[in-house]
Amino acid sequence: STLRLLHNTLQNHSLSHNYFEDILKARCRDIDVKQYETTQDLINHASLSCGSLIKLVLECMDVSGDEVSRAADEIGIAHGLTNALRQSIPVLSTTGKLIVPADLCIKYGVKSPRYLLSALGMGDEKGKRAMQCAVEDIVKIARCNLRKARARKAKVLAESGDEAAFAFLPGLVSETFLDRLEAKSFHLTDRKLRIVGVGEHLTCAFKTAKSSIQRTY
Repeated sequence: STLRLLHNTLQNHSLSHNYFEDILKARCRDIDVKQYETTQDLINHASLSCGSLIKLVLECMDVSGDEVSRAADEIGIAHGLTNALRQSIPVLSTTGKLIVPADLCIKYGVKSPRYLLSALGMGDEKGKRAMQCAVEDIVKIARCNLRKARARKAKVLAESGDEAAFAFLPGLVSETFLDRLEAKSFHLTDRKLRIVGVGEHLTCAFKTAKSSIQRTY
């Protein structure tokens, strides 16, 4: 069904092949890389995967422009980093891939990151705090990119009308998880981090609907 939908989309819209290639490039790197060497490598991956996907959505809406493209990259980076943090523990347990880049581990003295992100590392308070500092850095980068994209709002809407705001709503959803992670002191292994109650679902849905009506993101 996915291929059928994609075929129909390609029949009705002229989509840039390079965005598909960038998404595939990012996915191929996921297969081989067990830990990114630098934070910039992680950012680049988020841009290639999520940023390119948002640009394809914009092309389906016949929306383009320099400011729109820059904002799409920034929202994509924020969304990609958030997804990486959200899926960090399941991905680590199933594939062995560590989401925290090596340079952040060195910066904060995280010596055994895989151990710290497992149940075995629960009692290592010093190591846990170092890991939380590394995670906080990733959260700050995600939030920074959200702020940059929002600062472009007037120029984005001038280029696209109201349409781009719909494509950028994933940034709002990402912010909800970032807020929850910050409330848990950036502790990725907190058992309640990925448990979302009905209240939070409703709050997120309300914020998304409100932003959609107000053409904000």
